[in-house]
Amino acid sequence: MYHYYRLNIAGLTVNMRNKRYQRLDRLQEDLFSICENARELSRTDSQVNETVKEIVSRELNFDIFKD
Repeated sequence: MYHYYRLNIAGLTVNMRNKRYQRLDRLQEDLFSICENARELSRTDSQVNETVKEIVSRELNFDIFKD
């Protein structure tokens, strides 16, 4: 049985340390999922929301969240 849970940065770090990512796109999917969850759980005018946008658009050069 598959158990759904929300991945967080700590879990992502564990996955990286244990070399569970064989492909970069899988790592990016998990990172984007964490960012999307953070945005969903925060207010649109919050610092979390702005930080997530910055991470996704500037650091990864991939703008998946448009205003």
